Amino acid sequence: MSHLIHDRFLQLALELQSAPEFRMVAEVLCHRLPDQISGGTEGWLITVTANGERISVGHGREGDSWGTGALSDRGYSQDFADLVTQLRPQDKTRLGLRVSEQPELAEACATGFETGREFSDMLVGHLMTNGRNHCLLAIPRETGRFDDEALRAFDYFLLLSRAVLDRLAADNLGRQFRKIYLGSPPSAHAAVFVLHANGDVLPVNFEGIRFAETSWGDDQAFGRIDPFQMKQLRTSLQAAWVDPATAEFHPIDITFAGGQPVAFVGLPRPDGEILLVHFPKDASVCGDEALSAVLTRRQKEIMGWIAEGKTSAEVAIILNISPRTVEKHLEAVFQRLGVENRIAAVRRYLDLKAGILD
Repeated sequence: MSHLIHDRFLQLALELQSAPEFRMVAEVLCHRLPDQISGGTEGWLITVTANGERISVGHGREGDSWGTGALSDRGYSQDFADLVTQLRPQDKTRLGLRVSEQPELAEACATGFETGREFSDMLVGHLMTNGRNHCLLAIPRETGRFDDEALRAFDYFLLLSRAVLDRLAADNLGRQFRKIYLGSPPSAHAAVFVLHANGDVLPVNFEGIRFAETSWGDDQAFGRIDPFQMKQLRTSLQAAWVDPATAEFHPIDITFAGGQPVAFVGLPRPDGEILLVHFPKDASVCGDEALSAVLTRRQKEIMGWIAEGKTSAEVAIILNISPRTVEKHLEAVFQRLGVENRIAAVRRYLDLKAGILD
C-alpha cells in the first residue's frame, strides 16, 4: 500500500471522497483512475439487473455522463451471471480480481462488457447493489497483464468508492425526505413505514401507528405484503432509481389483506428496504376541534412540524418566519398545554389531535 501513497493517487482519493454526486464518482473511476493504473486504458461502469438478466446503459467509453455510454440494454450469458455472483461482496470484504488469473472468466467479461475488441487483461470489481441491480467497475488492458501494484490500486479505490457511494445513498435519503415534506402542507401529516425484503411493513412514526391501528387491527403489529405483490412493487420501483446511488420517491399502490388499494410513495434503498409514505386523508381533521379550542392556527402549524421532529430553525424556514418567532409561539403553546418542555408538548399535542382529552 505504501506504493500508492503518492501525489497522483492522493489527489484522486480526495476528489473521490468529496464527490457530491454519482456523476463525479463515475468521472474519477472511468476517466481519471485508468490513466494512473499502469496499462489501463479506460474504465466502464455498468448496471446488471439480476432477476431480469439485463445489462443497462453504463458510464464509460464514448459516454460523458451516466446513461449516455455506448453500452446497450441487452441480455447476458450465464457465465457473466456467475461472474456477477462471484464478485458480489456478501461479507463486504471481497475486492477486485484480475481476469488473467482466472482465464475461464475472460470470455464472460468479453461478452458481458461487450468490448468489441481484444483485451489481454481486465480488473473488475463490484461497487454497490441497489435493489435488484449490481453496479460493476471494469478497467481493461489491451496488451500485457496488470501487475500487483495495479491490482492494489484498483482494490484501494474500489473500497473507497463503496464508502463514498454509501454516503451518497444516505445523503439522498435525507434529501428526498426533505423534498417530500417541504412539498406538502403542514396539515398533511405523513404516515411513514419501512417495507422489509420479506414483505413485512412496520410503522415508524405516530401517524404510521395510527394508520396501522385502523387498517390492520389491534392484534397486528405489522402489515404484510404477499410475494407476488412484493415482486410487482420492486419492478415498479426500478423507475425510482436515477443512478446507482440515487433514488426518488415513486408513486405506488399497496393492497393489504382484505382491504382496498392505498396510495403510497416509495423510496427504495440500496440495502433492499423500501421506505413508504402515506398521507391519510383524515389526519388533518382528527381531533381538530380539541386543538382549535386550545391553540391558534399558527401554533397548530408549528406543533405539527415539531411533532415530525423539526427544529425551530427548520420550522422557521418552512413557515418563512424567524426562529425567534417560532420560540415565542412555543412558549405560548407550553403555557396553553400546561407543559414545561417540547417532549411533553408534543405528547399532549398528539393526544389532542387524536381526540384524547384527558
